[in-house]
Amino acid sequence: MKSIKKKILLPFILILTITPLITLASFNILVRNYIIDGIVKQLENTVKTTQTLIKTELADTIYETDPEKINQRISDLNRILRTSKIALNTELLLYKESGEMIYPVDYQNTFLDSSLISKVREILPELEVDKTKTIAVGGKKFIVMGYKLTLLPLNNIPYVVFISSVDVADPIFSTTNMVLITVMLLGIGIGILFAYHFANRVAIPIKDLCQATHRIGERREFVLENKSDIQEIKQLTDSILMMSNRIETYDKAQKSFLQNASHELKTPLMSIQGYAEAIENGIIPDVKSAAIIIKNESKKLDQLLTELLILSRIDNQNYELELKKTSLNEIMKEYIARLEGIALKVKKKINYIPPVQQFEIPFDESLFTQIFMNVANNALRYAKETVTISISKSGDNAVIEIQDDGPGINSKDLPYLFERFYKGEGGQFGLGLAIANSATQAMKGTIKALNTDKGAKFEITLPIWV
Repeated sequence: MKSIKKKILLPFILILTITPLITLASFNILVRNYIIDGIVKQLENTVKTTQTLIKTELADTIYETDPEKINQRISDLNRILRTSKIALNTELLLYKESGEMIYPVDYQNTFLDSSLISKVREILPELEVDKTKTIAVGGKKFIVMGYKLTLLPLNNIPYVVFISSVDVADPIFSTTNMVLITVMLLGIGIGILFAYHFANRVAIPIKDLCQATHRIGERREFVLENKSDIQEIKQLTDSILMMSNRIETYDKAQKSFLQNASHELKTPLMSIQGYAEAIENGIIPDVKSAAIIIKNESKKLDQLLTELLILSRIDNQNYELELKKTSLNEIMKEYIARLEGIALKVKKKINYIPPVQQFEIPFDESLFTQIFMNVANNALRYAKETVTISISKSGDNAVIEIQDDGPGINSKDLPYLFERFYKGEGGQFGLGLAIANSATQAMKGTIKALNTDKGAKFEITLPIWV
């Protein structure tokens, strides 16, 4: 398995290596083709420019038998050839029909050699005016154009041949390629250094993150500084730091939860155990009273265990959430009726203000019961006479307000009201509001508590079904 550093470096190196090679090859091919096309055009222009002139100057030579006049014509031909080199890199040759070369006699200062002259001699019958022919001799390429001096049916009609070298630009190509290769190697070197630096900028922070997550998994302390200027890595670092803080907070909450749960379970169990041993040893004469105490403590224990199980199911997401589109107005009629029965027992009143408009919410009966009944029972416990319940709309949410006319919530208790096992004055287990908070979050809502000039008020916000 490759490291992220190699994963970044290898593609960079491949791109930095292959791209210049492709560029260099493409440059050579395109430029060489361009030069060849230019040579062909220059050769064609040279032939067209000199064709009429050569025919005019040498036309009489075809019929000439006097050696002196022939030599004079050849001298004239030399003059014509010297003045006809319109295009550089072009040589003009004159062959007899038999293949014997008439001109030039001396070709030391040209690119001509015996092999090339022999090759041209072989293709003389194939030469046609206005048509080029490419030949290769000694690893070099040449472009040839030629024609007979006259098309009359006479013997010993000479061939006029023009030949250009394709490889004349090789020195320029070599120099250009050396410059290009040097520049490309320099560019590749700089590119690799940049890629190495960039890979380190990505790999080192990720390596630090891996070590940090490993230490988080082992519940060990770690130091993680968010120094990366890469947005995604910075976001990942922030997320890991946030996750670490949440895990730490969760661990502390779990430890506190276990300690508080143990304490809350221990109290009724000790009471039950004490009375049971007293009955067993005959210490308590009134067994009935002791049995009633044991019964009440058992009920408290059962309630505590039930609430702990509810919290556990919600926290571990083992609760099968079944949200159904339901009218909040209809739901509240049922719950208000249930709450009024409880209020009668404690000699208090419920003042319900129904909403003006209809609301439909994603509803789960079990969770909503935990939310509403826990908060409402808490309000009844602290109310002097009346608990007022109203429903309103805020944006895309329905807001249930539960207001009591009691003394309000102690300011020191307010920040910790929804924490597990936190009990304010007159509280029982400290789980009711914690369960209401967890259940509200499970239904994608929020809950908050505040004090008003009339007493304590709880606001339960739930999303409206759209």
